[in-house]
Amino acid sequence: MEIKVYDTFNSELESYWLTISKNNRFSVFESFNWLEYWYKIYGSGKKVILQITVLLSEDCPFLILPFCITKKYGLKKLTFLGHGNSDYKAYLINKELFNKNIQDINSLWKNILFNIKHFDYFLSDKLPESQLFIFSYKLTQFRNIKQGPSYLLTLPPTFDDLFFKPKIKPLLMDSKRQLNKLLKLGSVEFKIIEVEDTEYEFYFNKLITFKRFRYKYTGVKDIFENDINVEFYKNIRFRMNEETAKTHLSILKLNEELIAAHWGVVDEKSFYYILPSYNHKYENYSPGRLLMERLINNSIQNNLGFFDFTQGEEIYKKKWSDLSIEMFEICKWNSILGYIFIHTLEFKRKYYDK
Repeated sequence: MEIKVYDTFNSELESYWLTISKNNRFSVFESFNWLEYWYKIYGSGKKVILQITVLLSEDCPFLILPFCITKKYGLKKLTFLGHGNSDYKAYLINKELFNKNIQDINSLWKNILFNIKHFDYFLSDKLPESQLFIFSYKLTQFRNIKQGPSYLLTLPPTFDDLFFKPKIKPLLMDSKRQLNKLLKLGSVEFKIIEVEDTEYEFYFNKLITFKRFRYKYTGVKDIFENDINVEFYKNIRFRMNEETAKTHLSILKLNEELIAAHWGVVDEKSFYYILPSYNHKYENYSPGRLLMERLINNSIQNNLGFFDFTQGEEIYKKKWSDLSIEMFEICKWNSILGYIFIHTLEFKRKYYDK
């Protein structure tokens, strides 16, 4: 077994990444292009130190840990890349080769930590439950804290099959009524905006306007106050525009007026429902849901397996989903200062963040 640690995105790393990601990537958020662009926008300079760790057997990668080191409160934190934008933060693993090469998880971590730069503590969130096994507390002393699930809908052969799902049928019937009300006002058009479309930026900016209004209306923190977040979601389309992983912008119009928009990501198996928004003026017609249903239908027509609502406790996600994935935060101290930080964080959450 060989361990390589990369402090930059380069062609060799990309080659290893593409080799392992074909059948061993948990989600689109571990794709090379997604994380490379995230690093370009948020991590360039000295803000983020890459420590991407690749384990190889005869030059064949079987585990990629997309690590980086950041500074917080004067301490060095080891974490997964993608903070703030990735709905899953996972690693890439070829389980067959992993099981063939790794017999002792504790020894594995000793070797990994020996090869990466010093850090005070490890802390990362949004790790899917299926990936907990290499962070076993008994074997590695990594602590895990349940965060709440992500919700998914298993896509049936046809959209009409959804009427046979007891939780979903009432929603579909109500959507028909809402659509009929809208049709009395004019024509309703669903459209996918392609990356090269000259109207792309116009509709994307309208989506952000709707989104920011909604944040203010509901009192939720406005992530788009920071222009860098707008830049990330708007321009990653130029980096992720392949069949294996690409961005997806769609709209719903009444006559020529935009009433709902959505920005998401799609890969070979899943549609990721990430940034939905709608025109507040038409709230009583449920335009966001009407657009979502068209996206579900479009995903079925494109032979996708899942419609991923991602993490969040919104009621509509629970109603539409038939699967859930438990998500975890992982932490471990690696110095005396890291020990103090982790235990202070746990104490604060236990007694103050209730």
